[in-house]
Amino acid sequence: MKKIIIFIFLLLFCFTAYGTEEIKIRKKQALEEANHDYCVQLLQIALDNTEKKYGKAIIKTVNLELTQGRSLEELAKGNYIDIDWAGTDIKREEELLPARVPLFAGLLGYRVLVIRKSDKSKFDKINNVNDLKNLIVLQGTHWPDSDILEASGFNVFRVPKFENMYSMLENKRVDYFLRSISEAYGEVKARKNSGLMVYDRIIVAYKFPMYFFVNKSNKKLAKRVEEGLRIAIDSGQFLKFMKSNSLTAPVFPLEKYKNSLFFEIKNPFLPKKTPINEKKLWIDFK
Repeated sequence: MKKIIIFIFLLLFCFTAYGTEEIKIRKKQALEEANHDYCVQLLQIALDNTEKKYGKAIIKTVNLELTQGRSLEELAKGNYIDIDWAGTDIKREEELLPARVPLFAGLLGYRVLVIRKSDKSKFDKINNVNDLKNLIVLQGTHWPDSDILEASGFNVFRVPKFENMYSMLENKRVDYFLRSISEAYGEVKARKNSGLMVYDRIIVAYKFPMYFFVNKSNKKLAKRVEEGLRIAIDSGQFLKFMKSNSLTAPVFPLEKYKNSLFFEIKNPFLPKKTPINEKKLWIDFK
């Protein structure tokens, strides 16, 4: 009888293992990369919402040091990982396949300033976008944001590795770091005693969704993830997640930004297929 029980257990184990899809992702680039946990949790929600249709899937983190640029390059080649998340642009959508649901409901395009607390009085005097453009803004080498800001005349200082960025701000190599309203609070909180603060009296706004991206050949995974995210949106699960997640919860309620200065700029690199007319996919401050 004991042998029979063991045999049945092994059969069940093999069936479960065989029937479970493994989705490989990159690890955090740095402690301050607060959106990593958020995106992993959101990915799991999408996979769970589609389990009945596509089968069980688990997320596995690959232990490799990958910058965002390198990560997306390897994904395009079909190496190491199955999915990643990043802001979109025309070139990126030519090389990779997006699940076209904005992961932060468009909040990625609302940028607040991270500054040194000692510089607050300097930024309190800014009342037009040209004053902001005269200062040096920190951004990533491979980030589409850098191109968007430069196209609008901002003085952008590009850095390839995320883990170096906040230290550069602290060490006065740049004047401010533009981060999305959904990232800034969590990232600054993670750097205890840094002397930095989120300055949200000024918000630089442009249309800029972050998507999950997969290899061009992996249409099934892109379809599954998009379906799972849309299920979450339609059920209210998505907004509930955003309001309760430690990364995005500080953004709410949106009314607290009613007195902020919104400097709206154009995103000339926004792909034509961006679902800008699907209102349910976006949060609107107005």
